[in-house]
Amino acid sequence: MKKNLFPNLELLIEIVLNFPHSNAERIFAIVTDIKNKKRNRLSNHTLSAICKIRLRFQTENVNCTNFKVDFRHYNYIIQLIYIQDS
Repeated sequence: MKKNLFPNLELLIEIVLNFPHSNAERIFAIVTDIKNKKRNRLSNHTLSAICKIRLRFQTENVNCTNFKVDFRHYNYIIQLIYIQDS
């Protein structure tokens, strides 16, 4: 039985291959931009979240100058603060 040396990478490739071609290239570009030698200890959950946010921002042409914070963002942060304090 063959042991997978890189099961997470294999899973990522399988997922990405199911995307349309243009999205796959963009996702690989985002992943290689985010996860580099200086940031190689990011968890899969964190890496996935960052990729989703960056991909969404790119498709909607959103950046730090035109991002609109709404009430949901404030509620989420407040919940995180109270959960960590309790």
